[in-house]
Amino acid sequence: MDDAFSVTALPGDCYRVHIHISDVAYFVSTNSAIDKEASVRAHSTYVMRAFHLPMLPHDLNAKICSLVQGEERLAISLQVDINSEGLIDYRSMRFSETIILNNHKLSY
Repeated sequence: MDDAFSVTALPGDCYRVHIHISDVAYFVSTNSAIDKEASVRAHSTYVMRAFHLPMLPHDLNAKICSLVQGEERLAISLQVDINSEGLIDYRSMRFSETIILNNHKLSY
């Protein structure tokens, strides 16, 4: 669980959306052995829930970096305002380092 989102209603029929992704770079140093192996793997692989090859070692992937429900976690977040027609106000876009508390676990 490396991503999350949150939505807040704003005045004028608009919504502020935050898209969060786990801040793995905080825990993995550039050019470290873990960083190099993750670069080779490029992504985590899931096959029908029977097979899982994570990009990162298990403790980082499933525990430390995972956006676990009910626990504060480091993230990189994008803020953007969207109106009820789905149009984005690009002036509202902001990236920031955040600490998030994931309230619900969803599935794809």
